[in-house]
Amino acid sequence: MGHVMHLIPAVVISGIVLLYTATTKAAQGNLTDLNGTSRTPGRSIACRAAADVIFILDASAKVVDESSYQKVVDLASAVVRSFIIGDADVLFGGVTYSDDAKKLFDIKDFKTHDDLTKALKDSHLLNMSSRPDLGLDFVGYHEMFSIDLGGRYNAAKLVIVLLAGKSERSDLTKEAAKNLANEGVVIIAAGIGSDVEPELVDIASSELNVFKVKSFGHLNQLIKEITSRVCQVSKIKD
Repeated sequence: MGHVMHLIPAVVISGIVLLYTATTKAAQGNLTDLNGTSRTPGRSIACRAAADVIFILDASAKVVDESSYQKVVDLASAVVRSFIIGDADVLFGGVTYSDDAKKLFDIKDFKTHDDLTKALKDSHLLNMSSRPDLGLDFVGYHEMFSIDLGGRYNAAKLVIVLLAGKSERSDLTKEAAKNLANEGVVIIAAGIGSDVEPELVDIASSELNVFKVKSFGHLNQLIKEITSRVCQVSKIKD
């Protein structure tokens, strides 16, 4: 792959008021319709998509501190809230990595924005070495896209990998990403810092799936870029 990067401009996501039949979850920030889909009032929906998406989040010492890790979590939460959650729409799983990989939740576990956001916020910085290869391998080895764990035959399979800097074993990361791609998984790679670009290019399924910002404070600029790529891969045809 060529080393093509996207320079991310500042993003402002406009709100759209969506009217649905409210259940008791409306008071908690979600609206759930009769089909079991979860929608957040006041937030625009990126698109109608059918996708199983697994976050692989950097929780290593590269993240520096809990405040920076919270920005990682905020990015993932914003991506979640950009989609309708449900069995006919988008479902999410989550993994963190450092010197080991840890499952946060399976695709089948949570089907509302609030539950997914809480599960992400309950995760913590592991603060050891950076081994995204272990996160990628974990998804494949534990068959996180399997039907038993909530995966769906008719949904696109995507992984969103976040790197807070160059990893300890970029060679193993490249190999692990290739293994997942060979199973039909689309990989989006996002990174922070000036030294992470070559590894992002090696990880991502396409040059169009590579994004970088210069600092944790700019992570919110990736929201629209990531959600747009998820839409392009998995948008439901009108």
